[in-house]
Amino acid sequence: MDCGPMRLIIASALWHTHRVRGMRRLVVLLIVMLVVLFWWWRQRTPEPAAAPAVVVAPAVNDAERRVPAGCDPLPVPPPLPATLTPSAPTVEAVVQALDASLTDAHKAFLRCFPNEDDLVARVHGGLGRWLRNSLHLFSDNPLTASLRTAGVTSADQMSAVILRAYARSLRGQPLDIPTAVARTKAPVEAPEQK
Repeated sequence: MDCGPMRLIIASALWHTHRVRGMRRLVVLLIVMLVVLFWWWRQRTPEPAAAPAVVVAPAVNDAERRVPAGCDPLPVPPPLPATLTPSAPTVEAVVQALDASLTDAHKAFLRCFPNEDDLVARVHGGLGRWLRNSLHLFSDNPLTASLRTAGVTSADQMSAVILRAYARSLRGQPLDIPTAVARTKAPVEAPEQK
């Protein structure tokens, strides 16, 4: 490393301190020298190279997800009703209450997800949270007790079972609660990458 400018700065500082008697002038001179030294050092250090851009390809599902005609690929859900009051503490009664409470816009939105896993993942934070809060799935009540006897332990899993059952009812299929419980408890599989 060439220290030519550094030697010059130090020599001039020593010469000036020998001739200057005031301490203030010495401090000002040292500050100026440090600024000049810093500027000189910054000019000599090379700029770091920019990191290469990383392009992440979207995951490809085993069968491309098909959206029914008239459905937006990422539809915006309509606002939810204020409350939900099922007639009995069963999943069947909750599904009936959902069918009575939700509007046609909600039902059309939910029909846009032919795959139950996609539906549960997409509405977990909206409709799923609303179900957990309005049905008090975090606390002990007859509905949560019946779901626990079916093998579901957390409020998230309970809302997923209800969502799966309601999605099946919207398609005119039987509710099939044991299959909904099994699908909810099954580990999520990552799509195959090619």
